[in-house]
Amino acid sequence: MYHEKQQLLLCLRHCLNNISQEFTFSTKELTGIADELQKIDGCSHCAVFFGNFDANVLELALLRRGLEMAWFDKRADFSTLDLSNVWALVLNIETWWPYNWLGIPGRHWVGLREVDGVWYNLDSKLESPVPFENRDELWRFLGDSIRLHKGTSRLGATFSVRFVSCILI
Repeated sequence: MYHEKQQLLLCLRHCLNNISQEFTFSTKELTGIADELQKIDGCSHCAVFFGNFDANVLELALLRRGLEMAWFDKRADFSTLDLSNVWALVLNIETWWPYNWLGIPGRHWVGLREVDGVWYNLDSKLESPVPFENRDELWRFLGDSIRLHKGTSRLGATFSVRFVSCILI
């Protein structure tokens, strides 16, 4: 099973490649997308030389691969999500890391995907993909992720999940 491990702040690249199950998204491509977006709206969509790409880069990268992204309200019950047409789930969680003092927020992209009938946690911070035993365990993981990362703090005491997105075929 294809699994990229975390390097620098390239978790979006790792997440996209892990859910694609192959190296298909390059840092150069994602940086190019961030630069294009910045020319349009004047906002930065990544941290120069580091990565740390935002959701706009994710959405445009997927659109260029013919994939549609739908947002899922994290306040809703995950078990209501119909996974029959979902290619992958992507979470963006706030995390503490040593460079918060530079003004670069600590956020991390986590990808979940079904491969051969089994859903996997493909987080690049893991040593290897972790299978979920069943859908109930997947729902528990999503619910626990939301509860665990409920509050927000710039000091790193507690964190929040910004959103969960579904990538549809």
